[in-house]
Amino acid sequence: MNFPKKLQDFHHAYSARATTTEILAELASRGVMSASPDVFRIVTDVLKIDDARDIRMRAQTRPVELARRIFIIEFVGATTDAQNALLKSLEEPTIQATFFLLTPRPYQLLATLRSRVEMIGGIAARTAPHLFLSAHVDTRMDIIKKMTKEKEDRTIGEPLTILRDMEYALASLPYSPKKIQALRSVYLAERYLADNGASIKHLLEQVAILVPKL
Repeated sequence: MNFPKKLQDFHHAYSARATTTEILAELASRGVMSASPDVFRIVTDVLKIDDARDIRMRAQTRPVELARRIFIIEFVGATTDAQNALLKSLEEPTIQATFFLLTPRPYQLLATLRSRVEMIGGIAARTAPHLFLSAHVDTRMDIIKKMTKEKEDRTIGEPLTILRDMEYALASLPYSPKKIQALRSVYLAERYLADNGASIKHLLEQVAILVPKL
C-alpha cells in the first residue's frame, strides 16, 4: 500500500479491501503504535448509524500525541444512514483525522462517499485470487485442489478472499446474462461457505465453471 512516509501527509480518507492488521502494520512502520490514544478501531459485520455517530463524535476531538487521529473502520456492509453520517465527518474540513474504510465490497459504498476517499490496495492483491480469475477452467481446478488438499479442508479464509475478489471484478463488468449467472454463483458460494455441511471444494468448482475468465 502506497502511503506517504509522514502521517501529516496522509489523505483525509482511504478505502481498501484490506484488514485492520494490515493497516496497523503500515502505521507501525511509520512509528504509529496501535496502543496510541489517537488510534481508534472498530470491526463489525454491519456498520450502523450509532457506530458512525460515535466515530463522528470522537473525530471532533483534537489529537493527543499524533499529527492526526486515526480511525480504522472494518466492516462487511454499512447501512445507508451510517454511510451518510460518515460522509459528514469526511466533509468536515476542521477535523484532524484520517479514516480507513476497510470492506471487501468497496463498490457498494455510496457514490458520494466513494468520491471522498482514495482507493488503495490491500489483501485483494494477493497472488492466488488473481491467478484464479485469469485462469482457464482446468487451471482453476488445479488451484482448488491445492487449496482444499485431498481431504476437505475447513479453512475458509483463502477461498472467501477468492470469492470476494471475483465478486468485485464481476461487478465492474457491463451487464450481461452471463455476468448475472456468475455473480449468483459467487453469492451462493459465499453464503454457504461457512455451513458445517458445505463442501468447499464443490462450491469452488461450481464457481470455477460458471465465472468467465477475466
